[in-house]
Amino acid sequence: MPTLERCLLLQMTAQFRNSLAWRVFGYLVIASDPTVRNSFFALLSKGDFIAITPDMLAHYFLLEALGLSLSFAYFALLEDGARAALGVLGGALALGPAPAVALYLASRERRIHAAVEKEQGAAESVH
Repeated sequence: MPTLERCLLLQMTAQFRNSLAWRVFGYLVIASDPTVRNSFFALLSKGDFIAITPDMLAHYFLLEALGLSLSFAYFALLEDGARAALGVLGGALALGPAPAVALYLASRERRIHAAVEKEQGAAESVH
């Protein structure tokens, strides 16, 4: 049976790969649209000859929020299925990516805790 440290390491590795996949997706979106790409590079370069416009900041913020939301939803999909992923996406639209994933993880932790307590109660009743 794997140790707790090994399980945590495997889970963190899977989360990193999922996050990396959605980050790459965000970069592909940037690369595919010349308007977004130019805004993105202008925002990063901050040259004196380029004025940073609110549109450029909005593009960058929306792409970042989209990448986070999709990576969190993908994590929920892998861990708990499509219903959880849709819940995370809905929460991300309503509250933002960070609160949505925090609520998802809190509810997931409650379910895990309840399952462990139920299992311990069943094991005690057998003995």
